[in-house]
Amino acid sequence: MCKHFGFGFWDVLDIPQTPGALPTVITDPGIIADLDGDSDGSSSVCRERIIIVANMLPLHAQRDAETAKWCFSWDEDLLLLQSKDGFSPETEVMYVGSLKVEVDPTEQEEIAQILFDNFNCVPTFIPTEIQKDFYHGFCKQQIWPLFHYMLPMCPDHGDRFDQLLWKAYVSANKIFAEKVMEVINAEEDYVWIHDYHLMILPTFLRKRFNRVKLGFFLHSPFPSSEIYRTLPVRDEILKGLLNCDLIGFQTFDYARHFLSCCSRMLGLNYESKRGHIGLDYFGRMVYIKIMPVGIHIGRLESVLNQSSTSLRAKEIQEQFKGKKVIIGIDDMDIFKGISLKLLAFEHLLHEHKEFQGQLVLVQIVNPARSSGKDVREAKRETYLTAKKINNHYGSSNYEPVILIDRPVARDEKTAYYAVAECCIVNAVRDGMNLVPYKYIVCRQGSLEMDDAMGIKKDSPRTSMLVVSEFVGCSPSLSGAIRVNPWDIDSVAEAMNLALTMPDSEKQLRHGKHYRYVSTHDVAYWARSFMQDLERACKDHYSKRCGGIGLGLGFRVISLSPNFRKLSIDHIVSEYKRTHRRAIFLDYDGTVVPQSSICKSPSADVVTVLNTLCNDSRNTVFIVSGRGRGSLSEWLSQCERLGIAAEHGYFVSKKMTPIGRNVLVLALTLLVLFGGFSSAQATYPSPAKIVSGFLSNAVSVLMKWLWSLKATTKQVRISDESITGRPMMKFESGYNVETVFDGSKLGIEPHSVEVLPSGELLVLDSANSNLYKISSPLSQYSRPKLVAGSAEGYSGHVDGKQERGYNNSGGKWSRGGGHADGPSEDAKFSNDFDVIYIGSSCSLLVIDRGNQAIREIQLHFDDCAYQYGSGFPLAAGFFGYMLALLQRRVGTIVSPSDDETTSKLIIPPTTYQKSMKSSVRPPLIPTEGEQEQQEETFFGSIGRLLVSTGSSVTEILGSTFPGFRKKPLRWREPPSIETRTPTPPAAAAAALHSETAASPSVSIIAPQTYYEQSYEKTNEIVFGAVQEQDGRGETVVIKPLDHGHPIGNSRSIRSRISSMGYTHGY
Repeated sequence: MCKHFGFGFWDVLDIPQTPGALPTVITDPGIIADLDGDSDGSSSVCRERIIIVANMLPLHAQRDAETAKWCFSWDEDLLLLQSKDGFSPETEVMYVGSLKVEVDPTEQEEIAQILFDNFNCVPTFIPTEIQKDFYHGFCKQQIWPLFHYMLPMCPDHGDRFDQLLWKAYVSANKIFAEKVMEVINAEEDYVWIHDYHLMILPTFLRKRFNRVKLGFFLHSPFPSSEIYRTLPVRDEILKGLLNCDLIGFQTFDYARHFLSCCSRMLGLNYESKRGHIGLDYFGRMVYIKIMPVGIHIGRLESVLNQSSTSLRAKEIQEQFKGKKVIIGIDDMDIFKGISLKLLAFEHLLHEHKEFQGQLVLVQIVNPARSSGKDVREAKRETYLTAKKINNHYGSSNYEPVILIDRPVARDEKTAYYAVAECCIVNAVRDGMNLVPYKYIVCRQGSLEMDDAMGIKKDSPRTSMLVVSEFVGCSPSLSGAIRVNPWDIDSVAEAMNLALTMPDSEKQLRHGKHYRYVSTHDVAYWARSFMQDLERACKDHYSKRCGGIGLGLGFRVISLSPNFRKLSIDHIVSEYKRTHRRAIFLDYDGTVVPQSSICKSPSADVVTVLNTLCNDSRNTVFIVSGRGRGSLSEWLSQCERLGIAAEHGYFVSKKMTPIGRNVLVLALTLLVLFGGFSSAQATYPSPAKIVSGFLSNAVSVLMKWLWSLKATTKQVRISDESITGRPMMKFESGYNVETVFDGSKLGIEPHSVEVLPSGELLVLDSANSNLYKISSPLSQYSRPKLVAGSAEGYSGHVDGKQERGYNNSGGKWSRGGGHADGPSEDAKFSNDFDVIYIGSSCSLLVIDRGNQAIREIQLHFDDCAYQYGSGFPLAAGFFGYMLALLQRRVGTIVSPSDDETTSKLIIPPTTYQKSMKSSVRPPLIPTEGEQEQQEETFFGSIGRLLVSTGSSVTEILGSTFPGFRKKPLRWREPPSIETRTPTPPAAAAAALHSETAASPSVSIIAPQTYYEQSYEKTNEIVFGAVQEQDGRGETVVIKPLDHGHPIGNSRSIRSRISSMGYTHGY
């Protein structure tokens, strides 16, 4: 007799026992601990308990014929009872379920008390009508066929969905929930729910106890999403299962189908972490377990050792002496494939005549668990097929098919298992089917069974299995012959192979199967499931939980322990207390309904928005993913409302009339005053001053914001320190194209100026040359050398246009680490400037890190408002680039000269001295600037102030000519003594004459670079880098030998060698 769990508590606490009705357990969190006042004392008397809930209790019930009293006993063949072996002896197991018999309402209370006291079972007495519609109606006519891939396509095949049957299913699950609530201690107990009869029970329990520890295991198949989605109550069932903490399935296919249904119907995605599959369901992690059920080997072995089993096995052996026996045991169900099995057996006898008279199929048919026209049709077809086979192939003393449709005792089934040489399971769809497991254990035999059957002790054992690939146990039995039950010919050949296979291979297959079955028994399955359930529930009390939803849509939201619900009273008090308020409102779902056809706000909403905006202490913004045009039209009645359209891509804050007037007046005065002093053509125009001021201010601000965010790392490569350049991307929807690639030309573009004609003037930071690139710009643009160094020194001559070299394939060579194409794929370095070109509606990016000039074609909307040169520049820079910065796409707008990037530091040679600052081009960073690392916060603020001051000085200079500072290009050049003297006309033996080379040669061998000695000419000398096979390498720099043919009378270093090309591809 099982001990009453409540009695154990009373004994420990030394409180008199008060037997009577079922106890009601206090489940409100914290009440017991508060009454006891000592948490340690309360936990010492607590005992782990598992409440197993299933449709049927593991009991036999019958009324005594003499006394008319009910008698109960354990049903030891049921899986629920056998699973107790997987729990520790200290764990208490309680069962909740229905009885297999109908009990009169006047006896129900007495029966319930007897079962609770003696068996630790809690019966659920469901009214007869509800029980009929619940089990025989919804479970067997709706869920069971659907989960086995049978759709009610027409009235003759399956029953259509019936709302009354669904209501009965819900009512029955409520009754189960009430019984569980009577005995559960939600803080301590674990609840394990079994099978498809109770799939919405977790919702009722979770609604009552937010932190209840729930596990569910589905013993039947779970269909694919294409089948399951036809169920009208699909969402309610899925949400019911998701209210569990752990959901178990027999195979991976069933679990995969469930995850697919959650994804397609509820929009949930699963994740796999540390070997566990989980679904994030409103903050709760619902875990998925894949664990096939096993059998109770000890129970089978005890039946094998019974004398009645040995005697029956000997009788069967004598009955089929000289014949081979194939065993099949199935329920009378349309999905077990009994008729298909008989047809395959008939085909085997027809194709292999040697088996006629020598082979017998014993088919045991268990009673049907459901009723209906489908079951009746399957039973009729089975009998007709068996009769046809016996009439055609049988004789007076031989029946090929032995069909047993009566209840068969346990020892008789075991005897048939032990005698049969092959077992076939041909179900068209089944959850697990443990018949093959039982057959393997019975074929292993026992001492008493071996003596009865005349088998030598320790002789090798054999067993052969033909298993349908649609059965849950198929993946676990790797040695079985898997078949498609619909393919009659293949099933027949599989049976022939199983019967004719050599004994040595049969022994290997049997040994492999027996090792698996003996180690993965029912105790292993139950223990593994409970371990995972404990792991899934370990963090229940580390989060804040709250329930939302009504009815079967109820679910629990799990939040961080620090989460605090925002109350309306708190919002009102803070609103009244503060002096400055920022209010951000979503549009869809807040200002207008989510599913509204009319997307414009109602008059009441406009009134509320205007009321908020009219308060000078409020800053109100509408944030939406919709376009700016639509939002501006819909919200035009809200005068002071700010709009952030396209998720912040476009931001507009409407100004007051006074503010607009002040801005217009200031800009007008600035242009007018600048016009009086712009008579001289040598000074910039007022529009250009305004453009420069706006772009400079915005550029400095953007770079200052980026400097607070960007980080760099020092990487040691040999003895050279390189600052890593993080690669960044542009926002999608724009195209990036390289229009000048200096990595293949030995040119490092440092700054670019756009001429009125659209041509580009490029300053080469490496060689102090000035190049011109003619429009239109494309990847085939060729630079033209037009001037010497930035200081005006001689030593450079005009280049030739044909010097724009192509590779041997005739295409422009791409180099560096940049990438073109769609903006989401284009990559840049973090050292660049941006110039707006209004004539082509594009942005020009001077990508110094990659030695390239890139062009970004803007959309028409980005350049549609061409009020003047200053306005599109400010709009293009501030609006477009600020959005990119906020999206972390790394687009920083700045034409200023203070942004530097650490480049490869090359130790100067012995004949190169440090350059004087007076002769250094102003756009070239100094050595100290190259070594400078990431700016500090205060340093960046200083640069912001300095650049702002420069802009103010530029404006003042346009108004008052006396304040103007001459640009660098208008200053007087140094005296002629500092320039390069005329070299001697001496010449030496020529290695290769440059003049002899044809200008059309597209591949030039790498040559040594020659530089003028600093000691002789006081000329600025910069190190050069040549690229070979995609690698930048330091070039050896030697003093110029004026006798060498490469040199000439004007001290020109060869531009051919600066190309850096090698022979070949």
